[in-house]
Amino acid sequence: MAEFTAVFVGYAGQVLPWFLAGLVVAVFVEKRFGKKRLPAYFCEYRPLNVATLLLVGMVSPFSVLSGLPLAVQLLRQGAHPALLLSFFAAERAYDLHSFPIIGSIFGWKFAVANALIVFVALFVASWMVKGSNVTYRSRPETPQDHDGWKKHARMLLVVTVGVAVAALFRVLVPEGMFAHYASGLLGGVSTSLLLGFFLYLGTIAGNYPMAGAFSDLGMHTAGLMTFLSASSLLNVVIIALFVSSISSRVVAKYFIVYGGVAATLSILYGVFVP
Repeated sequence: MAEFTAVFVGYAGQVLPWFLAGLVVAVFVEKRFGKKRLPAYFCEYRPLNVATLLLVGMVSPFSVLSGLPLAVQLLRQGAHPALLLSFFAAERAYDLHSFPIIGSIFGWKFAVANALIVFVALFVASWMVKGSNVTYRSRPETPQDHDGWKKHARMLLVVTVGVAVAALFRVLVPEGMFAHYASGLLGGVSTSLLLGFFLYLGTIAGNYPMAGAFSDLGMHTAGLMTFLSASSLLNVVIIALFVSSISSRVVAKYFIVYGGVAATLSILYGVFVP
């Protein structure tokens, strides 16, 4: 119990302050700019529009545009369906607080590389589906779609649970056994893809302390980078979420391209960066 408490406090100190700071900034930005500035970027599929929406999605995971009823409204106003898909994917793949959390756990060089890998993989996947027939299934709008603070409070709870799960994993899993399978490049990447597919702790920030546990237990750098990039979309929860609302064939294409590019760049990082 003492070891779990120490690990939990350590992981919480690396994650929760940045999560809370990111939440405050995101709430301010979405209320100040969300509905006024972004819609103009959704109509025409140009490289600048794609890059802008991906960057906004990556730094504003709590955007008011992420609710499906609002997505349907944008579609009625002429938004490009594939651009909406790209924006939603960026929201799920990266958070405003991802950079400082990853930097505090793995160092700033690793954090910069991770952000670049996520952006490049998102951009390539976005461009690959630009001519696809993307259809959306609407659902009734509920008061919960507009209750941002309750949504953020639930996210904070989920992140705290993620810290606890990561601490348990770190304490209970034998270090030697985990290192045997995950310390090599191929073993690390394979292990991260397998665990990442089934392990999703509610919000992407919930998985960052888990990556810290993987690192403490000896996972290869390429595996850590793969877990923090490819697995943010290549997991059963996010796939099910997207398929429930967006045409499954396009979702499969987008996610496979994203995962392939992200994993390849992660491996290259693990090979060439000490």
